[in-house]
Amino acid sequence: MKNKHILVIAPASIPITGAEAICNVKLLRVLSENGYKIDLISKRMKYTHYPETNLAELGLNLNSVNTIEVDNKISLKVIWQHLCCLFIFGTVFKGAHWAYCVLKVAKELCKKNQYDAIITKNSPSELLGYYFKKKNGIKWIATWNDPYPTKKYPKPYGNGVNAKLFILERPLLQKMEEADYHIFPNQRIRDYMSNYINIPAEKTRIIPHVVIPREHIDTPHENLKIVHLGNVLPPRDATPFLRALSEFIKNKQDAKIEIAFIGQTPQSIKDYIKTTHLEKYVKVFPPVKYEESQEILETYDIQLIVEAPCEEGIFLPTKVSDSMQLGKPIFTISPSVGVLNDLYKKGHISYFSSVKDEKDILATLEQVYNDFTNGKLKTFSLEKSYSPQTIFQQYDEII
Repeated sequence: MKNKHILVIAPASIPITGAEAICNVKLLRVLSENGYKIDLISKRMKYTHYPETNLAELGLNLNSVNTIEVDNKISLKVIWQHLCCLFIFGTVFKGAHWAYCVLKVAKELCKKNQYDAIITKNSPSELLGYYFKKKNGIKWIATWNDPYPTKKYPKPYGNGVNAKLFILERPLLQKMEEADYHIFPNQRIRDYMSNYINIPAEKTRIIPHVVIPREHIDTPHENLKIVHLGNVLPPRDATPFLRALSEFIKNKQDAKIEIAFIGQTPQSIKDYIKTTHLEKYVKVFPPVKYEESQEILETYDIQLIVEAPCEEGIFLPTKVSDSMQLGKPIFTISPSVGVLNDLYKKGHISYFSSVKDEKDILATLEQVYNDFTNGKLKTFSLEKSYSPQTIFQQYDEII
């Protein structure tokens, strides 16, 4: 059987700049390691500094990487590119002009190569998936790690499923429905998007973020070390956790505990740490490169995840698979109805508390500390569906 050749259009991939890029790079690695020939189209913002990306360090072996730079500052050129989107794709929205900028390169790649499929990941790549399905008859696999369009993010991130779209944005939903397959990281996000997009169940697949195990050696600590890796910006709020921590310290003044927030952290959180005299226990650090974040995680006992107070948690944070890769327990503060509570009930997350219940957060923090001091931090079971081979097989079946 011949090795399959695919075009992956993933604006957020290389360079790695956030959670979406981390997920996409892991998938690229799994597909390439299993013999797939991959041409990648990614995005770079003009006037933005990016860290150096070494493909070999990431374990990537790609046929080609085509990074298309785009300018998001308002200018006559950018306005013209948006208008071209409307004429070519039949719809337009803010940021859609990157799809127009990509079109020439993508056409050349499709002319030179016979692709088994095009995989699109994140806006506005779906415009290109739709275009080449209609023009060239190439199979289109659309992946949705987050709800789309972003206006329809659940509250408080966005305006919910009933959010109104600008008249020229509305054709986008019909175009999204044309994909041959839609891939979601969990069933809740699929059901959420099905409220406003007509997607037959047989055209959907649930494929979580891949977990690629990393070898490491745990070093025993005298202090319980908790780390939050990644941004904790509104509508996420670490204040309820810090209030619970303050109460915990008040009740147990000899507690040996260290907490780090590594990533973008609002000034209000830094001020709260200072005014409540938690500096001895809580440190805030700037963002680091992804590979460095994994090395840091190895040195901590447990990873903290803080989610926004949504009515239903439909997101699967990348931090979950990162912790699973290292066998690190997770303490999540999340909606009581949602993906992370589902994982907790299945034994894939060690500690859970409701984002709206500070007493529950305090009780869970006390449990984590007691388990640590007794040498019995909860482990978790790693579900087979997260393994590289399972995820590869699921993609291979539909490509």
